[in-house]
Amino acid sequence: KQRDGYQLQRWEAYPEPYSVVPYLVLIPDGVSAGSPAAAAICFPGSFSSKESLTEELELSGKPCDHRHAVRNRMAWEYTRKGIVTVAVENPATNETVDSIRKGSYEFSVHSLWSGRSYEGISVFQKYHILKWLQQQPYVDASRIGISGHSLGAKPALILGVLDPTVKAVVWNDGITNWRQRAVATNLERIGTFQYVPGMLE
Repeated sequence: KQRDGYQLQRWEAYPEPYSVVPYLVLIPDGVSAGSPAAAAICFPGSFSSKESLTEELELSGKPCDHRHAVRNRMAWEYTRKGIVTVAVENPATNETVDSIRKGSYEFSVHSLWSGRSYEGISVFQKYHILKWLQQQPYVDASRIGISGHSLGAKPALILGVLDPTVKAVVWNDGITNWRQRAVATNLERIGTFQYVPGMLE
C-alpha cells in the first residue's frame, strides 16, 4: 500500500518448520535498486505490535493506545528520514500468538523445556529477517542498523554482536547491573521470557 512518502509492504518469514513470522517493510519514495538506502530493523517493547512501530492501525482496527506508543513508532520515524525499515514483533505476541500455547509465559516455559529460550528464539527469528533484508537490492547492505525498545532492546543488542555487518544498535531501554537490580527489587521474579539458561555462567 502506498502511504504518505513511502510504500508499506507485508511479508512473512519461515525461519524454521512450523514457524511463521509476519513483518512489515517501509520503503521511502525514491528508494530503488538504482538508488539504495540505509536500512533499520526495528523491534517493539513490551508486547507491542509491529503495527505500533509503523503508525499503522492495530489488527483490531484501532490506533495504538499503549503508554509507550511514541517510543515504539521508531520504524515510521526512521522511514520519514529516508531509511528503509522493517518492523518485527516479538514471539508469542500479537500476530505471532500461538493458538495452542497462548502468551509469552506458556511460550517461554515450553521453550525452556525444549532446551531453548524465549530470547534465543526471538533472536533466531529476527536474524533470519536481517539476512533477508541484507539481500534486498534497494538496501545499502553496508549501512544497516538495529533498533529495539524494552523487550526488543536485548535482541537488538545481541544481533549487533552476532552480525559484524550491523553498523549501529539503538538501545531504547534502561541500563542496569542485573545482579544489583535483583537485590534492589528484593529478588523479585523476572519475566519467564527473560530466562536464558546458563547466561550468568
